[in-house]
Amino acid sequence: MPTPLFTHPLIVKVGPTSRTRDRWGVVEVGPQVSGWPSTLRDNRIWRPDRIAWLAATGEIGSGVFLTGRTPPSGWVEMRADAAGGWLMPEVPRYGLIGAFSAKSLPSRDEWFYIGAAKGSADEPVTWTLPRATDSPLDPGPDNQWCRLFLACNRPPDAGPTDNGNGFWTVTVNLATYIASDICTTPRPTKSSLCVSSLNGLTSARNSGAAHCASGQRAKEEAADLKKMAAVAFAAWAAAGTALSLSTVTGVFKGASEGARTLLGKLIEAIDAAVAGGTLVAVAASDAAAGIVIGAVSLATAVLVVDVMANAASKPWPVIIALGAACLVVVGMAIATGIIIGNYVGKVHEFAQEQLALEGEQQRYRQNTEASKLFCCASVAADAVPNFGKELTCGS
Repeated sequence: MPTPLFTHPLIVKVGPTSRTRDRWGVVEVGPQVSGWPSTLRDNRIWRPDRIAWLAATGEIGSGVFLTGRTPPSGWVEMRADAAGGWLMPEVPRYGLIGAFSAKSLPSRDEWFYIGAAKGSADEPVTWTLPRATDSPLDPGPDNQWCRLFLACNRPPDAGPTDNGNGFWTVTVNLATYIASDICTTPRPTKSSLCVSSLNGLTSARNSGAAHCASGQRAKEEAADLKKMAAVAFAAWAAAGTALSLSTVTGVFKGASEGARTLLGKLIEAIDAAVAGGTLVAVAASDAAAGIVIGAVSLATAVLVVDVMANAASKPWPVIIALGAACLVVVGMAIATGIIIGNYVGKVHEFAQEQLALEGEQQRYRQNTEASKLFCCASVAADAVPNFGKELTCGS
């Protein structure tokens, strides 16, 4: 018998007052018990690649008058009879029993006696259900995977005085074979953990590819918006400069030049964000974008006030024309701000996709290591293209 590497100890409380599906004394082992692996969502834990050891301590009260406390071995000198409705006849009454079953409640012939212990390092509890193939580790169809039930071997009704009390503490050690055990068998198979790790690889690969595609699309759209922002800014600056000729202060020219310098800084910050894909660079581009949009807005406001103040003494047709020109420049400033905002938004999207890709790459590396441990090399290579290589865009 090969020695498994990974063991999951579970702690289960079992007693005469335990109850599962209206049957007294029965506990279905599942996520509610102490030690249950957080990643194991299915309580059908008994599969051909698993072995088990069970041990129990403590005492219960059977509910039978003047019988004292009862250990997990039960009433060893008094066997349960078939006619009394006991869960398992022909073994000690009020003893600890168990069953691996695919049913909602085990049938009478599925129960086995545990007592104080079942299984040892030399003789663990092993899979006994029929398999579809001759491989000793064939996972078999899903509907053959079983749940573990533990129970106090008691009749279905209350005892002569009460229903009993107390619990035994049952330690269940479930272990899983690793690849070095499985791959030496005549027919290498996929254990449940191998299947899980291969599924994790496939999922990480597919998600990574989706993030690569989304990130590339966001990067291309950001490049287009970058060009549009430069064009829109140049048009706004040209229109504003032409309009400022109607004034005598020349304030707009200096303000627009300052805004142009800030736009250059913004583009540098965004280029760094796109190159590095870091949230720090994205935050820097956010701040720069806010400053640029603020500078454009301020320069536009100063221009409008300056133009209209100088137009006060001019004829009405000129005032109306200058007002319309101011509205055009304001509209161009708004359009420039919107384009810059969209530009930064796409950089945000790109950075988020890069961050998500890094998460999938980490998950891919973890599942690769698990697959190497639990899967035969030929099985993993057949299931996952480029198995063992890093997950990158285009791989």
